[in-house]
Amino acid sequence: MNNKKHISSNMSQIYTMDVEQDIRSALDFANLLTRHKIRGEFYITGQMLEKYPKQVKQIAKRHIICAHGYHHEDFTCVSYKDADRIIKKTVELFKKHKLKLIGWRFPGFKFKNSQLKILVKYGLFDSSIRDVAMQRWKSILHIRNFLSNMKRRRVFLPVRFPKNLDERPWSKIDLNDSRLYLKQGRLVFHCYNYKKIKNEFENYLNELPNRSKLRGISYINN
Repeated sequence: MNNKKHISSNMSQIYTMDVEQDIRSALDFANLLTRHKIRGEFYITGQMLEKYPKQVKQIAKRHIICAHGYHHEDFTCVSYKDADRIIKKTVELFKKHKLKLIGWRFPGFKFKNSQLKILVKYGLFDSSIRDVAMQRWKSILHIRNFLSNMKRRRVFLPVRFPKNLDERPWSKIDLNDSRLYLKQGRLVFHCYNYKKIKNEFENYLNELPNRSKLRGISYINN
């Protein structure tokens, strides 16, 4: 498929992957980005690091490492105290393996408002909120998350998000948009779904014109 007509030098894209299984696909995705000198973001569970420390460290040589829970927990089902314990345990595990952990994405993008304070506490940015929601709800975004969780029968106090939260919102996800690589923003790939779109995504990267002029892409300098 020819993607050239869809490509614009004004596009801003950040390629990310959630890794809770299938480390081979995660490595494949990392190697593809590296070949194109693009730095991606990898949101990896603590459990995956425990099972595949060498592979995760290989990814970390060229890419940004973030966490995705310890066992891919549903954080709307745990208390603040337990959430703190899980996040602390995850942070300490990455530190034990001498990996610089700078961000977090809650599994399923599901969390309680108060848990964002924990990320601030440990110096992590968050990437669990969609950019469209941020634009629409703005200063009352905390109400939106409260209502979303009510639909799942998860009720908690709609406390405001921390003012000093570093939020880096996601834009498109491969589970409901197999051609997300043609869109702008922070794009979320899943390791277990990657094989389905690998070839078309690779073709897209091969056809990118003037890649150095694309905004939002972090390039590897060496």
